[in-house]
Amino acid sequence: MKENVGRTDQVMRAVIGPLLLGAGYAWLGGKEGKAGGLMTMIAGALVAETALTKTCPLNQVLGIDTTQPAAKPATSALFPGGAGGYGLRRAGAGRG
Repeated sequence: MKENVGRTDQVMRAVIGPLLLGAGYAWLGGKEGKAGGLMTMIAGALVAETALTKTCPLNQVLGIDTTQPAAKPATSALFPGGAGGYGLRRAGAGRG
């Protein structure tokens, strides 16, 4: 399976996964076998696993690949320079 989890996504998953594992075990009753705690622990393990392997089956199904940088915003008639530039130009620029 192709890697589809980028660095920032990987770090977030590496933090959130163990937090879910701990929360499921300690606060949601995972150590007593309660369903909510066990499900939270399973979710945490899956999130942590995707951080380790840099692959996420759900990302693949949804066509998400966070390893690539975000695309630049598209230009439009309203914002010809792109939404980030608001189409503003320096005084005298573009004039003959």
